[in-house]
Amino acid sequence: MRFRAFVIYWHFGKSGSVLEYVLDHIEESDEIRFVGHSYVAADSIKIRDAPSLSASKIALMKKNDVAEVLEVCAKEKIDGIDSAWLRIRTESVFLTNGREWRD
Repeated sequence: MRFRAFVIYWHFGKSGSVLEYVLDHIEESDEIRFVGHSYVAADSIKIRDAPSLSASKIALMKKNDVAEVLEVCAKEKIDGIDSAWLRIRTESVFLTNGREWRD
């Protein structure tokens, strides 16, 4: 499973005497372009020790866990989806032995 990234377009508008945000539209992005931004896992995600399907699985992020993208790495087609490997930072993952690890 991969992260889904969205680009949100908005402007300030006035409703009576109140200044508020007005949503113009939202687009799903095919590529995570914003290093330093945080994303929510849409499903459980295997964390590997290198950007390769043959690399060892060292941990698991659970659905709704949050990760900060530190670097967008090489692209690869996985299960028919063109996506990029990501180097991430997260507060909580579950090691392959089932124990929770926290930084």
